[in-house]
Amino acid sequence: MKLSVYLSALFLTALPISAQVRIDKGSYNLAPYLEFFRDTTGVLSVVDASKRPFVPLAQRQKAANFGYTKDAVWTRLTITNTGPQRVWYLRLGALVDSVTLYEQQHGAYQSRSLGRFSPFGSREVAHRDLIFRLNLPEKESRTYYLRFKSEGNVTVDLELSDLESFAAIDHDTQFAFGMYFGIMFIMVGYNLFLFLSIRDQSYFWYVCYALSFTLLHLSINGYIAEYAVPAQRPVPPFLTPLFISLSGIFSVLFTRKIIGLDQLSGYLNHLSRGLALLFVGAIIAAFVAPYNIAMRVATFSTLISIIGLTYCGVVRLLQGQKSARYFLLGWGALYTGIASMLLRNLGILPHTFFTAYAMQIFSAAEVMLFSLALGDRYNQLRDDSLKLKEVKRELEIARKMQLALVPPVLINAPRVDIAHRYIPMLEVGGDFMDIRVTEGGISVFIGDVSGHGLAAAMIATTMKLSLDTEGKEYRTPAARLKRLNGNVDELPDSAFVTACSAFFSPASGELTIASAGHPPAIVYHAATKSCTLCKARGKPLGVVGSTGEYSLEHTTLGADDIVLFYTDGVVEQGAGIGQQFGLERVEQLIKQNAEKSAQQISEVLLTTIEAFAGRGRVEGFDDDIAFVVMKIAGQTTA
Repeated sequence: MKLSVYLSALFLTALPISAQVRIDKGSYNLAPYLEFFRDTTGVLSVVDASKRPFVPLAQRQKAANFGYTKDAVWTRLTITNTGPQRVWYLRLGALVDSVTLYEQQHGAYQSRSLGRFSPFGSREVAHRDLIFRLNLPEKESRTYYLRFKSEGNVTVDLELSDLESFAAIDHDTQFAFGMYFGIMFIMVGYNLFLFLSIRDQSYFWYVCYALSFTLLHLSINGYIAEYAVPAQRPVPPFLTPLFISLSGIFSVLFTRKIIGLDQLSGYLNHLSRGLALLFVGAIIAAFVAPYNIAMRVATFSTLISIIGLTYCGVVRLLQGQKSARYFLLGWGALYTGIASMLLRNLGILPHTFFTAYAMQIFSAAEVMLFSLALGDRYNQLRDDSLKLKEVKRELEIARKMQLALVPPVLINAPRVDIAHRYIPMLEVGGDFMDIRVTEGGISVFIGDVSGHGLAAAMIATTMKLSLDTEGKEYRTPAARLKRLNGNVDELPDSAFVTACSAFFSPASGELTIASAGHPPAIVYHAATKSCTLCKARGKPLGVVGSTGEYSLEHTTLGADDIVLFYTDGVVEQGAGIGQQFGLERVEQLIKQNAEKSAQQISEVLLTTIEAFAGRGRVEGFDDDIAFVVMKIAGQTTA
C-alpha cells in the first residue's frame, strides 16, 4: 500500500507543472487553465518546447489573443476526467492556419494537425470550426500541448465539451448564424430588386457591398471551406483578404453615391477616389502577395477608409447633405463592429464574445439601417419624379405659351419674302423675335437673353410682351431699343439682353438697323453676289452704365437681295465639340442658295446646322437658335 502511494506521488510529480481542469460533463472554457510559451524561432519540437517555462494568462480572459505574429505559440493543458464521459470535443473558437495537438502515449508524443486552409475532408469532425476529438478514460489525467502557427491573427480560444453539450451549443450557434446570414441575404435580394426597379446606381453598389461582406463572414466563419470548396482540395488562402478588399471598395463606391461625393469637384471627391484606389491595390495583393501581407494590406486599407469615409460623411452633414445622416448612422454601427474586430486581431482588445462577433452584430444592424435609408431614398426619388413630371408639364405649358408669341409662319409683306425659325435649346429658351408689317414698311426685331432655361425664357417673354404694347412713337429701331433698355433696369446683375432692331421701307429700299451688342446682320447683294456685315453699335440692354443711345446703320436693298438677322446660337453652334459653325459657313450657304425662296433658305440653313451639330432640331442644340430671312422680290423703288 505504501509503495503504491509512493509510485502515484512520483508519477504526479513527473507531470509538467500546470493548472489542471477537472471535467465531469458539460462544457468548459479552458482559458483559465492554459499556460503559454512563444517560440520566436518557430522550429522547436514538442520535446524542446515542453522544457521551456510556460506562463498562464495575465488576466482571466475567455481567450488569448496574440494578434499578427510570426512566433509559434505553444499552450499546455492538463485535463483530469472525473466523469463517465469518454469522448470529448476540443473546439477552437478562432480559425488559424495551423494547429497541432500533441498527446503523450506510451512514452512518445502523438500528433494531429488541423488548419483553416487544409482540405475540409481531412478534418476529424466535419464542422466549420477546427475540432479535435479527445479520448479521455475515466479518472485519468493527461497533459496536452498545442502549437499554433498562422500568417494571420493568432487567437487561442479553446472549449471542451461532451457530445450532448457540443450539440446543444452548436445548435444555438448555427441558429444565430442562420439568422444573421438570412438577414444579410434578404437585404441583398431586397435591394437588388429595388435596383432593378428604379436603376439607381447607389442600390447596385450597396448590393455589391452587402454581398461581398456576407461572403467575407462566410469565409472567416468556415462556411466557405465547408460548403463552397471541394472536400479534398485546400481552401484558397486569398479568399478572406479578397472579400475584405471587395467589401471595402464597394463601400467606397456606395458612399460616393449616397452622399453625393461623385458630384463634387473638390478634395472630398479626390479623397474617396484615393480610397477606392487603395482597395484596388489590396485586391491585387490578395492574388499576388503572401497571405500575411495580403491580410495586412486589406486590414490597414479598411482602417484608413473608415477614417476617411467618416470624415467625408461628417463634412457632407455639415454641408447640409440629407443622406449623410443615414450614412453616419449606418456606418457608425458597422465601424464599431469592424474596429472591434480589427483591434482584436491586432491584439489590442481581448477576445470576448462581443469582439469575436462584433462584425456580425453591427453589420446586421447596418444593413437594416441602410435598407431603411435606401427605402427613404426611393420614396424621395419617387416624390422627385412626381415633382419632375409636374415641372415638365408646366414647362410644356410655358413652351406652348412662348411659341405662341413667335410670329406666324406665313407673313404677307409687299415685295418682301420673309421666313423665320426658332429652336429653343431646352423646353423654353431665351431668344425672341418680332416681325410686323405696316403701311410704311416692315419692322424686324430679334433678341437674345444671356443664359438659358426658365429664367432666360421669362425675361424673353417679358421683352416680347413689351414690344407688343409699344406705341407708334417707338417703332423706329433706335427708339425701340431705348424703350426696352429702360424696361430692364431690374434684371439680375449677371443678366443682359442683346438685340437687333431693323426697319425696311419697300418704297425706298432703305434698311435701317440699330444694335444693342447683337451679332451683325448679314446682307447679300445679288448684283455683286457678295455678302457684307451691317455692324450697328450699342451696348446690350440691361448693362450697368448704358446711356440708351444707339447708332443707326443704313443700307439700300435691291431686287433679290437677302438679309439674315440671327442670334449667336447660329454661328456658335458646335462650340461644345471645339468647332463653331461660324459666319463664313452662313455667308457661303446664302450665296449658294440665293436663288431660292426665304423659306427654302431657312430650311437649308437649319438642316445644315443639324448635320454640323450631329443632332436634330427636336433634340435641341448647344444654344437657342433664332433667325429671320428677308428676301427682296421685284423692284423696290417707286
